[in-house]
Amino acid sequence: PGVWEIIVGAYKIPPQGADVRYMVECVKKKRRLFRGDTHLHTLGSDGYKDVRGVALEAKDRGLDFIIVTDHNNFAHNLLDAGVPGITVLPGTEWTHYKGHCGMLGVKRPYKSAFCVNTRAQAQEKLREARENGALIVINHPFCPFCGWKWGFEGFDYDLIEVWNGGAVSKATLDCLAWWQKELESGRNLPVCGGSDYHRPDFGCHIGDPCTCLFADSPEPEDLLRALRNGNSFITFTPKGPGISANAAGAGLGETAPAGAPVETKWFGLRGGDELRAVTDRGVLTKICPSGCSGLTWTIKNEGFRFCRFEVRRSLLPGSQPFPALISNPVYFDVQRGSL
Repeated sequence: PGVWEIIVGAYKIPPQGADVRYMVECVKKKRRLFRGDTHLHTLGSDGYKDVRGVALEAKDRGLDFIIVTDHNNFAHNLLDAGVPGITVLPGTEWTHYKGHCGMLGVKRPYKSAFCVNTRAQAQEKLREARENGALIVINHPFCPFCGWKWGFEGFDYDLIEVWNGGAVSKATLDCLAWWQKELESGRNLPVCGGSDYHRPDFGCHIGDPCTCLFADSPEPEDLLRALRNGNSFITFTPKGPGISANAAGAGLGETAPAGAPVETKWFGLRGGDELRAVTDRGVLTKICPSGCSGLTWTIKNEGFRFCRFEVRRSLLPGSQPFPALISNPVYFDVQRGSL
């Protein structure tokens, strides 16, 4: 609603003038699922392709958005990928030998040089980026090679990258266990996953893993809001399993009244998949029947403070199941009483 103005960019107009016609399409926002990758690199640092090349590959993989996070510089954020149908968001991976973190959604998260020498300077770097509007993600915190060695206390951050790279590693499982304890302590902490793509390699593809957002549109502000709020799940590939949840109108990353049952809808399943509802009071499981690709499951709330979801899948008969999906929780407002 309101008055719209159009700035015409023509720099040469004939004496008799020119008729200019604009077609304006208004699309009503509606929450739907967008698939993307929140952590990848280009020629702006140590990647294999330029921004356009990465965007084209991401589109071929079925993604709706990507966040380019080259190391310690912002040059890639000034380039237009020029690929219709995919949203390319700005980002930077602040990289230090004591840890990496994503600074997402702004072209220049900090003004000074990237280098720091003390923990206090590192804290100030993240604080500056956050004050400049960046969404702060601690990347691969339990990686044995480049994990987060600063400790988590005293740092301003918004999310944890619980799943880094395609294959589920010990670092991912360690981070998952740490995150579960944080949730059990009463903390509302969203997570995301990113491929950390640099170049084509065995088991390394854009969108593996894939962060799937329930957002109102593919516009950057809507995608970032959904990411910040945890309205999302992570799946091991863009065509992997998915889930939606509803507890008295609240979805993933949102807060429902205490005691509300959770209706879940699962899709992209395979027979034998183990569906898990992980709460602060234990784990509920359900096995997907043979030949089934989707099902609904209503979880009775036994006084949970949160409920998050996983799909565990075995690649071969008898092999150890691995996480094929990890969701953010539905939280419950224990102060409001049971339904």
